[in-house]
Amino acid sequence: MNKLAIYVDGFNLYHGVCEMVKTHQLDGYKKWWDIKKWAATVALQYQAELVEVVIVTASPKHKLAETRIHHSLFFDMCRKFGCQVIEGEFINTRLCTCGYTDWVEKQSDINLSIAAILGTQVHQLTHTVLVTADTDQIATIRRLRNMNTKVILRHPPYRESKVLRGMVDKYDPMLNSWSDWDKYLLPALHQGVTCPYKNHPDFHKPLTLRV
Repeated sequence: MNKLAIYVDGFNLYHGVCEMVKTHQLDGYKKWWDIKKWAATVALQYQAELVEVVIVTASPKHKLAETRIHHSLFFDMCRKFGCQVIEGEFINTRLCTCGYTDWVEKQSDINLSIAAILGTQVHQLTHTVLVTADTDQIATIRRLRNMNTKVILRHPPYRESKVLRGMVDKYDPMLNSWSDWDKYLLPALHQGVTCPYKNHPDFHKPLTLRV
């Protein structure tokens, strides 16, 4: 049987979704996205068993409390639905000789690379799906191409790399139409975790129908 796993660059996806929301003036709850549910549909397309879904990210400890809370709630929900979340960190780094510093996200690129390569080897994957448009993953794709797996690329919304597309066995958009996005919303309430976006459709359903 085919075996498939999906490895997600969390920040690449997040910033793409934010741009989609801003460009089309969409509600913020669109960021409350069920990656595991979407991943299951991808596995079905390839008639494969979904072995794992791994998301790499880092807690934005330098951001305002509201942003930190939203980040924490989203990934708590992802874990409850069976995603593995690997966290790097933000480091305050000097960016030039003038002494200017800024917070820079570290470890996500290498965490994604290690997870994809090890996962492909350990689970003997027939299909390895990367959700990213970051050319820092060129070396990762080169290594995967030398393994016994098909490398599939899915770009986040408003993110694209022609270089990466030219390296993989198969490229597909994340969705055929972004109007399908709502099909993959996380529930507003689940096992003690509550969506921070009060305009989530679940909050406007009768109480007996909420998940």
